[in-house]
Amino acid sequence: MTTEAYLSAQSLSADSRKRNTVLSPLIEFDGDVEAEDEDEIPEFPEFELDESGDKERPFLMREKAFITEGDNDGSDTDTQVFETSSLPDGTYDNESDIYMSDDDSSIESKDEDYETDLEVDEAKWLNPERDEHDLTGKTKYMRACTDLGIIPVSYFVKHIQDKELKMKFHGLAPAGIKAISIPLETNTTIEILNLEGNGIDPNGAVCLCKVLRDNYFITQLVLSENRLGVDGGKAVCKLLKGNRNLEKIDLTGNDIGDAVAIDFHHALIDNNTLKTLLLGNNTFAAGGAKWFKEVLAENSTLEVLDLSWNHFGTRGAISLAEGLQENVGLKAINLSMIGLGKPGSEAIGGALKLNRSLLELDISLNRINLQGAVAIASGLAENETLQMLKVGSNPFDADGAMILLQAVDENDGSALCSIDLSKIMVKQNFALLEENIQGRRNFKTINEGVLPDTQVKSVEVTQMGGFQSAPVEVFKMIATHAGVQLEDLLDAEDMAMTVEEFKYIVQHSPIEITEEQLDILVNKLQNNGIVDYSCLIDEESIDNPFEQSVDRTEDTLTETSPVLGASMARPITS
Repeated sequence: MTTEAYLSAQSLSADSRKRNTVLSPLIEFDGDVEAEDEDEIPEFPEFELDESGDKERPFLMREKAFITEGDNDGSDTDTQVFETSSLPDGTYDNESDIYMSDDDSSIESKDEDYETDLEVDEAKWLNPERDEHDLTGKTKYMRACTDLGIIPVSYFVKHIQDKELKMKFHGLAPAGIKAISIPLETNTTIEILNLEGNGIDPNGAVCLCKVLRDNYFITQLVLSENRLGVDGGKAVCKLLKGNRNLEKIDLTGNDIGDAVAIDFHHALIDNNTLKTLLLGNNTFAAGGAKWFKEVLAENSTLEVLDLSWNHFGTRGAISLAEGLQENVGLKAINLSMIGLGKPGSEAIGGALKLNRSLLELDISLNRINLQGAVAIASGLAENETLQMLKVGSNPFDADGAMILLQAVDENDGSALCSIDLSKIMVKQNFALLEENIQGRRNFKTINEGVLPDTQVKSVEVTQMGGFQSAPVEVFKMIATHAGVQLEDLLDAEDMAMTVEEFKYIVQHSPIEITEEQLDILVNKLQNNGIVDYSCLIDEESIDNPFEQSVDRTEDTLTETSPVLGASMARPITS
């Protein structure tokens, strides 16, 4: 029976249906069905047979009856066919049209055998176009999960219409990536897609990138900390060629490999939309550096580039620095942990002299020594655009830090407002110069701390030469000239410590003595590996510590850290 006929029949009242319905004795088959041969029409037995062949119970004979519906005047308006049955023993209520069977087991209802209007999805029935034009992709995703035999991710379904979809470390696996790729082809709401840490392998990357070529709404793609490998990297390069809407791609930590550097070159050389490319920790080496050098020299759209923690080495780092000299569009580049060394530092210094667009430069963790710091300072002395320099965790000392700061101070056109010197100690003169620069413009540094002034005042050579004959007295004299109070540097209560502890404290204090002199002093004080330094502590100074300050003024007193020797000024109390 058609849906329209069913709805029309239901609209009639019970009484009207009784008055206008005529049951026809015609049975056999639906009038809408045309049989090619009457002999092919099945004949239904009146009884079902059990396994022994005996009659068991009446068979439900399917009968056809015509319903004639007419107006109040009795004229026929429409004729439809409905099905009824010859039912087993039971009771039929004419008022409610309900059949009450004496044996419920004689009738079984199987949903899969027929459909009813109650099972119709009303929203889909009234608006079938919604299913066919579902731009969010929910329908496609659910269907894909069913086909792949996986459980749908509820987070994806819930947030598929968000502007930024973050699915970090969801453990999607290859099948999950394939499932979410299908709806992304037509999704028009997601602009930022973050799939960090989902174990995406090369096959998953190929599937995802192939689909995203036709998506012109996603502008940022994050695939960091996955397992793209060489094939996955090549797939991303093909995506960059086919999709001109992407502005940012993060591929950090994917072991892409040096062989894909040429593919990035081909993809980026003519790209005019990508602004941010993050390729840190991807095992690129010196061979790939030459391709990135050409990208730096010819691409003017890229603004942020991260090539940190790759295996470029000195030769590769020099190539990148040469490309940076010719670049005219890059605003920030991260070259930390790529092995610059002294030659690479010299190349970076040359790039700073010529580059006029770079605002941020990170060259930390690059084995830059004092000579390298001097080379970089020469570039800072002429650069007028760089605003932030990160050069921490390198093996140059406080003197190298001072050279960098002096270059900034002497360059009147310098735009530098921040220098990161993490893990590097600076001296007091550095702090004074920094304060002077801050008085003229906005400027700050990040460092490991300020050492006190360790310059030893003039001491007679004869006194210094007598260290071997009188190590205790000379050591106390050197400590006094260095502004160190031994009662503060050493524990004045125990008066004893191991040789290793004693050496460590002295070596990390402002007291300047050679290793040979320290060995002489230790041999003088130690007994069975324990140093008794009670002779170094003036008992009177313990009782009145403020009266023994060497650099005492009327207002302040200098204290020294027991370990690092960092000076701290505090007011004197009476």
